[in-house]
Amino acid sequence: RLDSLEVRVDSGGAPARGLSLAAPAVLALGPGGAALDSLVLVHTDTGRLLLRGALAADSTVAANVVVERLPLADLGRLVPRSRLEGGSATAALRLAGTRARPRVDGDAALTGARVGGVRLGDLSLAVAYDTVRLGVSGALRLAGRTALDASASLPLDLALLPRRARRLDAPLAGRLRTVDGDLALLRELVPSVTEARGRLVTDVALTGSWARPRVRGAVRVDSGMAALGALGVRLERLRADIGLAADTIAIRTLAVESGALGDSLALRGTVGITEIANPTFNLTLAANAFQAVDRPRSASLVLTTTRPITLTGSAEAPVVRGALRLDRGRVHIRALAQRRALDLAEGGELVDTSRYGVNGLLPSAPGALMRSLRLEDVRLVVGPDVWLRSPEANLKLGGGLRVTSAPARDGRAPRLALADSLVVERGTYQLNLGIARPGFDVERGVVRFYGDPDLEPALDITALHTVRETRLNSNRPDVRIRVLIGGTLDQPTLALRSADNPPLPESDMLSYLVTGEPAYALLGTPYAEQGATLALRLAGSYLSSRLAGGRFDVVQVEPTALNPGEAANLRQSGLGILASTRVGVGGQVARSTFVSLSTGLCGLAAQGGGTGDPLALFAQGLGAKVERRFEHGLSLSLGLEPGSSAQSCGRVGVSRAFQQTPPQVGLDLFRSWSFR
Repeated sequence: RLDSLEVRVDSGGAPARGLSLAAPAVLALGPGGAALDSLVLVHTDTGRLLLRGALAADSTVAANVVVERLPLADLGRLVPRSRLEGGSATAALRLAGTRARPRVDGDAALTGARVGGVRLGDLSLAVAYDTVRLGVSGALRLAGRTALDASASLPLDLALLPRRARRLDAPLAGRLRTVDGDLALLRELVPSVTEARGRLVTDVALTGSWARPRVRGAVRVDSGMAALGALGVRLERLRADIGLAADTIAIRTLAVESGALGDSLALRGTVGITEIANPTFNLTLAANAFQAVDRPRSASLVLTTTRPITLTGSAEAPVVRGALRLDRGRVHIRALAQRRALDLAEGGELVDTSRYGVNGLLPSAPGALMRSLRLEDVRLVVGPDVWLRSPEANLKLGGGLRVTSAPARDGRAPRLALADSLVVERGTYQLNLGIARPGFDVERGVVRFYGDPDLEPALDITALHTVRETRLNSNRPDVRIRVLIGGTLDQPTLALRSADNPPLPESDMLSYLVTGEPAYALLGTPYAEQGATLALRLAGSYLSSRLAGGRFDVVQVEPTALNPGEAANLRQSGLGILASTRVGVGGQVARSTFVSLSTGLCGLAAQGGGTGDPLALFAQGLGAKVERRFEHGLSLSLGLEPGSSAQSCGRVGVSRAFQQTPPQVGLDLFRSWSFR
């Protein structure tokens, strides 16, 4: 039998830096009850926590809790789900009465609080409890102005006794309203909003019971505007009319425009809250040429719903339907992490990317919702003007994907995933060989998705590099080298293949890609000429990658090997060393039309073929191609290819092994099929 116990806790000397006891604390247990005499924790850099209380033998209770400048970031580390990131809290709570009928009153204030990146400004709260009612009132102040105030009276049993129902069957009461309805205060609340204006009016009343809560009132926004710095878009003509009546939240209007003519994004429908634990949905989202993202050198996306996105059913059995089309897009990604060395003997693997999941681009959803979510023919279609860009790749995408739901292998809730394939219709790719970056024209490509969030998409892309021969009296034809990109986005692989017959050996392919010459030809070539040729090819690769993505979707600068003596007599040759360089640009000019132009720089040569007039030389070397895509996989292209003499500025000598070609016009009709 233990009649009494007293525990004394002391700091044991001078307090160390950090959290420590400010004074000895005594916990006493005895026949008269229990008491804690002033447990005071202080932090040398921040605030203080004080706890004092007593429980008498007759069930009388008394306690005080005081918090001064408690860092919310420390609390966020203890409770990660709270997402507390900054600010401080000050509070005082007092408890009196008995265990059966306690009385509580107190107040709290959060200063500079940040939750998940949202700045809550200054939030004040007051609570009072007596018998079976908890009264709560609070206010939110932003930039020194009261933005919202709220109050509620909740039927609760907070008796300090076990096995009691806490929620009582009694009426709820509450109200939430805006005091200063200026949307400009949104800038203080959300850092990513750089500009805002308009009027926000909110007046919502809470009635009903815990089992069947009822809300009445309205939320309205008139003539609103917000600039979202993180997305680079301005939301114009923001308007909202949301009515709350009994057990239904009716979204009569929630619409916004992104500034372009005819664009819009609108959400309409209802949310039923007859059963608060299992709400019902009937929502429809529609978009028309809506600019969702507009950040240069990052991403630019324009979206349209070909079939409105709908959410119906209940939280226990939700159903999503609809289709979304990416009308126009420029998505910039960081350079793929490539190895600097090429080892064809080990399979030609060049790319070694850090792991990133494409399925992770899909929005996440609550686990409880995903467990019962049903997706019915939800599609993401790539429109006619969508490009994926990186420092070494410039790819035009097409095709479409299905959005599916698949269970994760780690036992967690199902996740959204993508299925089917995207097509790489055209583009360019620069192979990183360290000192050289030869450019390749994409011939075809497919990116396959498997509908599994744990499986990376598979790559199957081929691209072609052509080394043009323009040396005097040369009998060597153009050399074509093909690159095959396979593997997955997580672990892509790359291999080189000769596109000519007979095929080139691997050493010659590498030599052509780096210097524009075969390996044996380098033995008799002066170092100055080799260095100048390599410098021109590097400059062409750099300009091609830096200029693409602006006014033109594709830019290609293709210098050729120098003629003997040009590098040694650079002052005499001048800009003539660039005469055989060809420059090409291409871009989308209409919804389904792509135009590309190319020409040589023969006007820079000291002597040209045909005429010395730079304008005439420009016209002779001009090449053009127009491609038009239709529905059902049909496309038509019309092209003009200059003669071989114009491409080499008339400098190719007469040779029986080199066939001169005149200007050519080509008309091609294509039909593509896809199989699942």
